Amino acid sequence: MEIAFLGSSSSGNSTLICSDESKILIDAGLSAREMERRLELLGHSPNDIDAILLSHEHSDHCKGAGIFSRRHGIRVMANLPTFAMAPIGNVEFTEFMTMEEFNLNDLRIRSYPVPHNAAEPVCFSISDGKHSIGFVTDLGKVTQLVGSVMSDKDFLIIEANHDEEMLRKGSYPDFLKRSIASSNGHLSNRATASAVSDLVTERTQGVALVHLSDENNTPEKAEHEVRSALARKLKATKINAAERYKVTTPIVLR
Repeated sequence: MEIAFLGSSSSGNSTLICSDESKILIDAGLSAREMERRLELLGHSPNDIDAILLSHEHSDHCKGAGIFSRRHGIRVMANLPTFAMAPIGNVEFTEFMTMEEFNLNDLRIRSYPVPHNAAEPVCFSISDGKHSIGFVTDLGKVTQLVGSVMSDKDFLIIEANHDEEMLRKGSYPDFLKRSIASSNGHLSNRATASAVSDLVTERTQGVALVHLSDENNTPEKAEHEVRSALARKLKATKINAAERYKVTTPIVLR
């Protein structure tokens, strides 16, 4: 399996996952034109995408989904509450039920609820029978359920949204700071580090930190916090923050 991030920030999120028989996008929070451009930089045609999976309806995760879907005849997959709230217009739509597994070519996919201020936000567990990927972003805390389904993956993609001190001292209004730091908001570097140190096993080939805040975080702070937590538990795995505004070099699972 291969993983590449088309973009990962509060300005727009989209992740490409490829297996032997499938190419999917998780979220489509960039413009359709920008997603087309970035896919082509990675050597992929938009027409090869089998589906767009939506984690939730916020614009930084779905604003390009409608135009991209209609332009290239790509189905959008989401739970019904997310689809009902997503501002994407008329598209080819396939519903998935949260907590129920579904197949997409050679992929087995299951979504799980996460605590976030949205209609029915979810994380994803994805497997092609050889490798498994955990994808969890936009959540205020790692629940027991999320922890149980995201552990012992070949690759983990997890939010590290903000540095607590930067958020506290930053320019955001107080109500927004409280929302971000709440149990229905976003994970801090510290919370992510604590979670990753429990979720990583000898099987885990790497961890990608995603959805870093432009104003309230830096890749260096996020990576340092997570690496330090792993070191304290004598665990070692490759940790990298996804690029905010450009495509990443594809990650190939061995």
